[in-house]
Amino acid sequence: MEVFFVLENRIVGIFEEDNGLFNNEDAFDVHYVPKEFLFRDYQMKTLANNIKPAFHKGGPIHTVILGDYATGKTTAIKKLFDIVKSMKKQVIPVYINCKTYDTKFKIYSVIFEKIFHIGALKRGTSSTLIFDKIMKELKEKEKIVLIALDDVNYILKNKKGQEIFHELLRAYETFQVKIGVFPILTSLEFRYKLDKDIRTIFIPQEIIFPHYTLEEVYGILKERACIGFYDNVINHEILLKVSELATEAKNIRLGLKLLHSLGIFAENEGSPVIRMEYLNQLIKTQRKYL
Repeated sequence: MEVFFVLENRIVGIFEEDNGLFNNEDAFDVHYVPKEFLFRDYQMKTLANNIKPAFHKGGPIHTVILGDYATGKTTAIKKLFDIVKSMKKQVIPVYINCKTYDTKFKIYSVIFEKIFHIGALKRGTSSTLIFDKIMKELKEKEKIVLIALDDVNYILKNKKGQEIFHELLRAYETFQVKIGVFPILTSLEFRYKLDKDIRTIFIPQEIIFPHYTLEEVYGILKERACIGFYDNVINHEILLKVSELATEAKNIRLGLKLLHSLGIFAENEGSPVIRMEYLNQLIKTQRKYL
């Protein structure tokens, strides 16, 4: 029994001790939004120009945000929407992850909550009623809403998903309101999933987010390492090798995961720095994921 308590105390100590190598462990999280958003100036400026008409009481330009996984699409729209929100004008940005909010009720509820600044609506409330209240508020208060639909393919699998697009895109004709729709996805195949009558009215601009180059991956991972680790924890050689692996896999999230794992590995080894041998061991044990 005494041995157990000794072990228990050691484990409690592990939980309570400060992360020796990490300055900000969140920097390696895939959902972390850095202050400096690197290598996407063109995409950000183009998106901003498509949103700009809304600040002059015009209709924002519907825009498809297209690119493979981990190319900065979601970060770009979130940062832009944060700027829009900070300006406190009549333009209301609404970001919706369609993996989580995949029904008409859920999507309209999110929009309703952002416009009216209230909590979640009760289940069972009519989607039509919610939509009509949204439209009435937009028209009476002359508000304009920007709706980003991340992973939009998740709602185009059924008729209800098609109805969402149809109702949002036809809102101008029916209610004389202005709405900008910004689908975020990895493939333009969604075009062929839209009903014909939607394709005739949805003629968006497309903004492509290409894969990052090795130099860009290195720059991004170096910035995250500077934020996430204390000084001199990782060197250029190791950071470059991680960048090469992430570039080869076309997945910068792999680079973030490796950096985080390397920091934990080094701490477990009691080392104040990350060593190349740690990376080599990680590569061996995680080869099937690389």
